[in-house]
Amino acid sequence: MKLVKKGIAKKTIERRGIYRIQTPQGFKRKVLLDAYQQRFRKRKVYDDSQFLEFVGKRVKIVEGDYLNIKITYSQDLILGELILKIRDEKKFSKG
Repeated sequence: MKLVKKGIAKKTIERRGIYRIQTPQGFKRKVLLDAYQQRFRKRKVYDDSQFLEFVGKRVKIVEGDYLNIKITYSQDLILGELILKIRDEKKFSKG
């Protein structure tokens, strides 16, 4: 992991405790909507879990799956359909 500014590596970051977070993220609807209602002026919010962090909620990290993709663009839908097809084929081939 590197801290980079203007394309130049400035510092190596300790990796212990650093996780790659996937989307989609899952939360209880009411908790997330309550967090959205708060105003975060002069703060950038990068994902839904950060909204919860700002309001003092704990965000539990669970093991993910690289094939759990977020559908944002039309290409994502094609990839998602392919993933489902492969999973179905594996499921049925095991009998």
